Amino acid sequence: MKKAKILFYDIEILPRHFNTCFGADRSTLCTFGYKWGTDPKARYLDLLHFPDSWEKSPFAEEELVHAAHKIMIQADQCVHHYGDKFDFKYMNTKFLLLGLDPLTIRDVDLFDTWKGSKYNLKLSNNRMDTIARYFGLKPKDENEVGWWFDTIARDPKALRKISKYCAGDVETLHQVAMKLNPITPTKRRLCGPDLNLCPECGSVRWENKQKYTTAAGYVTMVLRCKDCRKTWTMPEAKYLALRSF
Repeated sequence: MKKAKILFYDIEILPRHFNTCFGADRSTLCTFGYKWGTDPKARYLDLLHFPDSWEKSPFAEEELVHAAHKIMIQADQCVHHYGDKFDFKYMNTKFLLLGLDPLTIRDVDLFDTWKGSKYNLKLSNNRMDTIARYFGLKPKDENEVGWWFDTIARDPKALRKISKYCAGDVETLHQVAMKLNPITPTKRRLCGPDLNLCPECGSVRWENKQKYTTAAGYVTMVLRCKDCRKTWTMPEAKYLALRSF
């Protein structure tokens, strides 16, 4: 059985000018926080991992972007918060700038917890901290804007504070994603083509939840995994064929 590689990630950037929008052309990557689904805790890469670049400039991001690219291209699914709108596009913009292959939805599945909340929940807003606090999960850590000013002034302690804050966000993201996972639709089979397995986690422990008939007369089964609680659909003919073995 193929085990899906699910990457939870977040980024922190250094704006070149604080009075402008923080597009990739007006900022640089300073921290890439990440956690594989099987990892016990989140990790991060930042500019301090590349001393030669850090000595040149707090905006020397090339080595960090290359390292982040090596991680992201391994993923079957990338999980982020508001990442469809910002993080994923930001990283692809940097990849293209450095001549690296961009990631597309054909290469990797995307799970945006902001969209998961917006389209499936009814909270006062869809911020990650709001979702986490409502469900009693780890809230976002506090940060200080001064950390970014100090990092631009080449203070390594300030950058490490940003990086630890970023790793904390990844931990919160992981918990929020696991909470929202059962109510978000399955877009592809992350664990390979075997229809006997849950498309999300690869478990063989799933059940028939219900079935319905479309307006065109096709009977569709709704299935649910007993382990990750994910639901997905399957044509009744395929379901009966599986159950005949």
